[in-house]
Amino acid sequence: MGPYLQVAELVRKLKMYLPVTVTLSDPITGAPFVLERDNVLSDLIVDTVNLGAEVQTLSAHFVEFARAQRACEVSAAKAEAAYRRWKSQAMAQYRKDKIAAGEKAPTVAQQEAHYRGLPDYEEMEHEPARLTALAGLFGDIKQAFRIKSDVMRNQIDNLRGYESVARTANRTEESWPKPGPVPPPPRKS
Repeated sequence: MGPYLQVAELVRKLKMYLPVTVTLSDPITGAPFVLERDNVLSDLIVDTVNLGAEVQTLSAHFVEFARAQRACEVSAAKAEAAYRRWKSQAMAQYRKDKIAAGEKAPTVAQQEAHYRGLPDYEEMEHEPARLTALAGLFGDIKQAFRIKSDVMRNQIDNLRGYESVARTANRTEESWPKPGPVPPPPRKS
């Protein structure tokens, strides 16, 4: 093995694993799509041996996670609206049933206790928060790909600098441009 660790070896040594498998609705078309990665963190490691391939796939990774982030944000907004609608309907139905039974109208606290006891409550309340957290995670992964892009740009700039120095070092004195006559300074009139 040379002076550089291979990506798989580096991932294994650092024990960096973040598998992602999620089915979301496309934010534009609404069609379902699956985002599946065995290990997102291994995609974030810059493979200096295959830098050309890294450059080619970087924007695709960025767009993929941007799409997932937006899909989660849209789904979270829809889930929040559905939760509010469900909660309002549950409270209204409970109030209506109590009044129809000849009882006095329940208090807000009684209505809240009722809908929190319903079997759908846990899922309805936690789904918007789960989707918002997932959108945040995808946003963080997007930011990590942006950082990877900056690192790769610096590496490419360094390579260009090394190539420039190597070209300059290979020149002989005869190949350097000869200085020509220096023109006189302009006259002031």
